[in-house]
Amino acid sequence: MGTPASVASDPPGRTAPAARGRKRASANIFQGVGLPELRSLFQNGGAERPEERARLVWR
Repeated sequence: MGTPASVASDPPGRTAPAARGRKRASANIFQGVGLPELRSLFQNGGAERPEERARLVWR
């Protein structure tokens, strides 16, 4: 039989959002961030071993 049109489409009067391209990915999102800032970020985020994680990312 098929799906009723009211279920398969947007309600009348509503327009679909415009398609946008994606942002380009950064090679390193932590580029330019210092070790103390990374340490603080991981500590505030509740990470286990924040010192070690910060050093691994900062390399």
